[in-house]
Amino acid sequence: MHTICGYANDIAGVDGGYLVIGVKTENGIPILPPVGVPDELLDDIQLKIFQYCNKIEPRYIPKIEIVEYQGINLVYLKCAAGDAGPYQAPVDVYSKKEAGKGQDRTMKY
Repeated sequence: MHTICGYANDIAGVDGGYLVIGVKTENGIPILPPVGVPDELLDDIQLKIFQYCNKIEPRYIPKIEIVEYQGINLVYLKCAAGDAGPYQAPVDVYSKKEAGKGQDRTMKY
């Protein structure tokens, strides 16, 4: 969610950016071939992205697309520069239940 918020703010002036779910990385370099996302997780991933992005203020939802690449599924997020910003997101994205601790509700840009 923090990366999505950063792309929405578009500080670099490059019209946001893309995130791809289903590719492992090592030191920021993608490891190919991608591992992909199992079919049974696609709906859950999209739902969680939507739920977490609802916490961004003002509200911002990236374009979500499922792409089949070499027989596997990847989740592409197109995070265009937003026009209602600046955007901010909670420091602690996860709920108390998920994180197993108190939640920091502080918002940061």
